[in-house]
Amino acid sequence: LESSLQPMADAEHKPLSCALLFAQTINDEMIKVHALTQIAGIYAETGQNEKATQLLSQALETAKSIVGDDPKTWLLAEISGKYAQAGQYALALDTAMTITDKGSAKASALAEIAGKYAEAGQNEKAAQLLSQALETAKIIDNDKSKAWELAKIAVKYAEAGQNEKAAQLLFPAPETAKKIEDKRGVEARALGGIAIKYVEAGQFAEAIETATTIEDNASKAWELAKIAGKYAEAGQFTKAVETATTIEDEGSKAWALTEIAGKYAEAGQNEKATQLLSQAFEM
Repeated sequence: LESSLQPMADAEHKPLSCALLFAQTINDEMIKVHALTQIAGIYAETGQNEKATQLLSQALETAKSIVGDDPKTWLLAEISGKYAQAGQYALALDTAMTITDKGSAKASALAEIAGKYAEAGQNEKAAQLLSQALETAKIIDNDKSKAWELAKIAVKYAEAGQNEKAAQLLFPAPETAKKIEDKRGVEARALGGIAIKYVEAGQFAEAIETATTIEDNASKAWELAKIAGKYAEAGQFTKAVETATTIEDEGSKAWALTEIAGKYAEAGQNEKATQLLSQAFEM
């Protein structure tokens, strides 16, 4: 009895262990796989790759027992991505190649692995996988699903430093573009993702240039608001305010001004913070 209670006692002091104990009791296989995979991802984020790999192995074995290919394709894609996050690229690829859907899940999995290679500085590997992901995405029957997957792949190409290739995917030939029902939404999501990658790299001018090409005004405003906030976070308050003032949507502008005001306050510049908050509240 004492030995069986010990894991529960440990879990009281470790929320992640508690979550894992709960996940192990789940009877529904799909929910259990998803829970184990998410927990594995958290372990990977904290550098506990061995523990993450163990859980992903369990999730994969459980996923294999799920009847029918459709219910488990995206679970396999999810597992594949977390394997890559844990640095287990071979296992990630092996898992991705077992996906038998008509393109969407497999393309997404390959693109995710490519993204992790790019994060690790292995851009050549990333490019190889993105090429595979692109070929896989081309066989997707549904035009809207295809467009979303191509947008994801475009973002990954940008992460790997291949902006020209990313642009080719974002702005397809006219005859292709006509088939995409939500072209503006696809471009907004992809361009927004690229803009944020520029911000994370400290390339603010490139981020603004990318964000301003977004056709959908609401999406453009929100991306510019996030960039303004990041400027303030980096201590570049003048640039932050300049960017915020270009935002046409009042809600996004108010959010940006509030973010900048918070950073001013953290820096001890309370008068500046108050001025910006006053502007934001007038929106």
